[in-house]
Amino acid sequence: MATKAPKHKHTKEPKKEVRSLRFFDTSAILPWLRKEQHTEKVATFFQSGEPIFVWWGTVTEAESALSRLEREHTLHAGDLASARGRLKLLQESWHEVMPTVMVKQLATRLLRTHALRSQDALQLAAALQLADGFPQDILFISFEGRLCVAAEKEGLQIL
Repeated sequence: MATKAPKHKHTKEPKKEVRSLRFFDTSAILPWLRKEQHTEKVATFFQSGEPIFVWWGTVTEAESALSRLEREHTLHAGDLASARGRLKLLQESWHEVMPTVMVKQLATRLLRTHALRSQDALQLAAALQLADGFPQDILFISFEGRLCVAAEKEGLQIL
């Protein structure tokens, strides 16, 4: 049985550089666009100046949610215009993970492995693509229960 050499007290282990990239699911973008339960929780992330990563369909999914709220009369014209303005500003600063062949393959695997909807699988696949084999370096920010469970099982940090 091999034994490890004793560490000398003056020798330091090299520190691992942590990327700590932040990937936002659309459910974590919406509270920044309009006042709701999680607005204060996400505000610190958006105000920090740290890079924001999303999947390529985030703006479409966010617009879908805003339009639905308008049709349901839970978001009024002035609030809708403000939300869309914030979305436009946010879109100019975030980084999108594009729908590569790898993202599509990952999403297919995720659908077979976890109880996810297709859009959630695509978002999680985009986060895993961003992780580039190091899922523990990604903080996955979402308020969708099933998606968070799947992301945690895939090794991502969860807010």
